[in-house]
Amino acid sequence: MLPAGFPREFDAHFYFDLSSKERAEELLQRAIEEFRDQKVFVGQLIPEAIGPHPTPMFEINFPKSLFTDVVVWLMHERKGLSILVG
Repeated sequence: MLPAGFPREFDAHFYFDLSSKERAEELLQRAIEEFRDQKVFVGQLIPEAIGPHPTPMFEINFPKSLFTDVVVWLMHERKGLSILVG
């Protein structure tokens, strides 16, 4: 859950399955490290489909001011995972 008052302007959902769970866990940890000093919220790994999401996932939330930085990082670091940015 997002901290109170966090600007939910954009989010990115990282989708994985059993065969790519380890990559997702590694990417989640790398995102925490990469964005630790920025206004980026990295959520927890959700190991099952939830809500409208068809597979397990985790998400990060970020403000419009960081859109380019975050999306470029995602493009380079996703390691084959499907990502939905919205």
